[in-house]
Amino acid sequence: MDSKKPISEGYSEMGEFWLADSPDSKIICMLSVGARDKVSLRFYNDFPGYDTIRMMFDKRGGEFEAIHGRTRSGLMVGLFKCIHLGSAIHANYMLIGKDLPRYNKLEDYKFNHISAMYHDVREWLRGTLKLDNKDHDNGNMNIKMREVPSFKFNDCEIKLNYHWNFSHKESELTSENIFLFKFDIDTEIGTIMKYTDIFGDFLLLCVNAPVVTKFLNVGTHDSKDKIQVLFQKRESSKQRDPKFSEVISYWTLSNDFQNILHGWFQLGLDRETRDAIALYVESQTSNSVTEISFLILYQACEGIAKRVEPTKYKKKHAKGLIFEFLCCAAAPLIDFLDYVAIAELSHKMNETRKYWIHNSGNVAKGDTYGGFNLVAINKLLSYSLRVYLLSKVGVSQDIIKQCLSPYQGIGFYMLEELKSMDSNCGDTQVDDCYESMKTP
Repeated sequence: MDSKKPISEGYSEMGEFWLADSPDSKIICMLSVGARDKVSLRFYNDFPGYDTIRMMFDKRGGEFEAIHGRTRSGLMVGLFKCIHLGSAIHANYMLIGKDLPRYNKLEDYKFNHISAMYHDVREWLRGTLKLDNKDHDNGNMNIKMREVPSFKFNDCEIKLNYHWNFSHKESELTSENIFLFKFDIDTEIGTIMKYTDIFGDFLLLCVNAPVVTKFLNVGTHDSKDKIQVLFQKRESSKQRDPKFSEVISYWTLSNDFQNILHGWFQLGLDRETRDAIALYVESQTSNSVTEISFLILYQACEGIAKRVEPTKYKKKHAKGLIFEFLCCAAAPLIDFLDYVAIAELSHKMNETRKYWIHNSGNVAKGDTYGGFNLVAINKLLSYSLRVYLLSKVGVSQDIIKQCLSPYQGIGFYMLEELKSMDSNCGDTQVDDCYESMKTP
């Protein structure tokens, strides 16, 4: 299969398919790939014995671990984690290639390398590219990386590469970034896909904009065939408009990238931090209403304070947790946010959370954030999470301050908000919060 022309949205092809444990009972279907690589299989009933074989599918209760097939063009197909809805079968995962082996479970597939392409990460690679004029006379312009760096994490080697080409004669622009993950031993497909997800989340953290996986190819040393992996991509409904000044590029991190990447993979593979990272990624990719975004961000901050840093964040109640998280993540980089200001913010955030989760009639409307105020609070929480995660993996404070300078506008707005709102957190509560920050 040609990796330069991966199967993607809009692909459809007829073929014969069968349940993994019934290879002799084949049925003709139309294989289609829709938006966000959603894979579906639709029955084609114009062939002898259709009714008998269709009954076999219907008797399984609508769920199938694996369905195998072969397309008219000769590609072998494996559909996994399938569900029968209406007139179609939908698969969570599809493997497709010329020499695809057949197993009854997705977990039985093992490979030792995977190539991932992510949606447009040029901002992250700035400073590492060079113009290649070898083919300039023919009307072509090529941009490549100055070098192809590689990094190691446990038993996995990661190589980065990028190629951009413009053909004047064909008026065609092509670009691709290939991130190759090579494992020392054959590894379950679920594990190697987890590595690509973790790296994609790291790109999102650096670019500060949604990053979506375009396609994945897997393979082994024993086979030259590239097997493509399709799975339903997470929806990125937010407009992708990364600001140049907010991007932390590979070039900026290159001197210590090995250690930073190692730290990020440790966070991504840790059960406690993985949930908080997933919430942060969701807040950056989904275009949820302001109130839902607030609850997502609040939960991520509170989860870090409660579970990830139990020695630093000792408070048990929600207001103390969010207070201490903001003291750690936001205060060092926003000069005016002292402990009193953060205590005010934390109190009102907690009241807002109670209002939206419990619809509490005991919460006065003036004690909650709404409208533009809540938008600003969301930006502060998002800002604080990004600062925390960058600091956690070893990015220097100077780099963080430089790329987060646009957030200062939020700070000035909040200063006015703090000046105008009534005090709901007295001096005693502030003192209690401050005492909790002292080293025991």
